[in-house]
Amino acid sequence: MKSLVILGLVVLTLGVWAPEAEAELGAEIAVEILEPPPGEAVFDRVEVRVRVTAEEPLEQVVLSVDGRRIGPLSPVPTSDPTSDALAQEYQLPVDVGGENRQHLFAVEAIGVSGVTGRAERVTPAIRIDEDVSLKLQQVFATVTDRKGRRVTDLSPVDISVRDNKVKQSIVTLGKGEIPFTAVLLLDASTSMAGPQLAAVKRGGRIFVDSMVPHDEIKLMVFADRLLDSSSFTDDAEELTAKFPTGQSSGGTALYDHLFWAVTLTEGRLGRRVVILLSDGADVHSVLSMEDVLATVRDSQTMLYWVEISDRPDESLFGLHHSFRSPEEIQRQLKLLRRAVEDSGGRVLRVFHPQEIEGALQEVIQELREQIAIGYYPQPTAQTEGWHQLEVKVRKSGLKVRTRRGYRAVPPTP
Repeated sequence: MKSLVILGLVVLTLGVWAPEAEAELGAEIAVEILEPPPGEAVFDRVEVRVRVTAEEPLEQVVLSVDGRRIGPLSPVPTSDPTSDALAQEYQLPVDVGGENRQHLFAVEAIGVSGVTGRAERVTPAIRIDEDVSLKLQQVFATVTDRKGRRVTDLSPVDISVRDNKVKQSIVTLGKGEIPFTAVLLLDASTSMAGPQLAAVKRGGRIFVDSMVPHDEIKLMVFADRLLDSSSFTDDAEELTAKFPTGQSSGGTALYDHLFWAVTLTEGRLGRRVVILLSDGADVHSVLSMEDVLATVRDSQTMLYWVEISDRPDESLFGLHHSFRSPEEIQRQLKLLRRAVEDSGGRVLRVFHPQEIEGALQEVIQELREQIAIGYYPQPTAQTEGWHQLEVKVRKSGLKVRTRRGYRAVPPTP
């Protein structure tokens, strides 16, 4: 009888505690996809944001797009004291490409106990009347008023885009701080010796310190050869460690390294930029500026050149090249300026080393205040080859600077 009583107590005890243990092990993790919003087609770079509500710490929150695992999402810092302590937002940018198609976004949150939560969102393709291959074109534009101040408070109705003289319908308009992938190309040749190189290093550090989440920078230090370089990274310490520490030395192969920098940006996510800090005195390049200009035209990379000069005009008098005449050197220099302008960037000319830091800050501010215009090219007689772009703002007194065109390629079968 005593054994039966003890057994009954054990059963009773298990009956009381088992449900609580089961509830603890079965704690739910709720996942909600905030962006992209439902029913909206997406193209190119997309910001994925989710909210996860969990009663236990999370191991990770993982994103997959169209069945392909992209990676873990990063938590979004919050300082809102009224927010739910159990809820946390996460984000991750992803490039889904420019094809007009449906996409499946899947997010899985994994708790420390192994419990998981999952959410999915399907974004639609834009319906079109014809069965044609479309690729979203994205144009980054700088809009300024009469005083040179940049303007960002624009809507699609304020902007006119013509592709090969055919008016286009704007489908996306991004404003504010758009992340970028940049190559910072530093000239450390003999012509940059002394205060100029020191100022270039200070300005480069300012540019690196200006990074915001999802920016990436690659540092390339060159003379007649590549002296040092980093990976594409958002790690400021890694970038700073690659800045030149010695004296300037060697000749300048500017065109070769500019061609290399533009090529390296291809395939990178989002907005692509190359920032060149140099006096422009090329004496060693094997490639010509014609080669670089063709590559810039075929890419979507924007060029900025902080031209460090002690000359009253735009000439490079006294410069000698092993197989180019002085007249040819001047022509190549004009092509360098043309490549910068064709890309939608700027040449910022400085005459004193102390002006370099301010010029780089101006580049940073401009990049932060550009607008991104997205459209599908309407069918034209010319579908491949060079497309001339014309972007205008309907508001009076405003000017637009953007790339002058792009080279269309045939769609992949």
